[in-house]
Amino acid sequence: MHDEKQKNDDEFIKIYMKYKTPVYFYLLSILKDAGLSEDIMQETFIRVRTNIYKYGSINNLRTWIMKIARNLALNCLRDRKFELLNYEEINANVEEAVNVDEFVTDSIMINDMLNYLSNDEREIFSLHVFGCYTHREISEILNIPQGTVRWKYSIIKKKLRKLLKKY
Repeated sequence: MHDEKQKNDDEFIKIYMKYKTPVYFYLLSILKDAGLSEDIMQETFIRVRTNIYKYGSINNLRTWIMKIARNLALNCLRDRKFELLNYEEINANVEEAVNVDEFVTDSIMINDMLNYLSNDEREIFSLHVFGCYTHREISEILNIPQGTVRWKYSIIKKKLRKLLKKY
């Protein structure tokens, strides 16, 4: 009995270590607050831990975890009537929460570019680039057609190419 509990704990730790960073950055793209994103990330993994026994009926663990994170973030926004932070505050919060140099080489340019995108575009971009999700997985997480994800992502790429020319 003790060995099985230890095995389950070890499996959960592996899941947590694998998905904590993509979940955090995805939540940050929605919530625009590093501390709140950290709190919701922890709540996400509490829910994962509580319901992991249901995983046998879940097709894709990563998509399931992101759906939990998204739903919790949207509930938080709805419950608190959250006011969005401006990007200078986001940048300061991100630098406090993580070592940005590990993820991007020029955070100012990235923040400027993300600021240029709409909330929907930023969410799709974050899932695809930071979370390494496919268009199919993004469509499942966001509950929108896969074709819409592809179309919006192509628009995002065009916008970002245009911006890169300015730099």
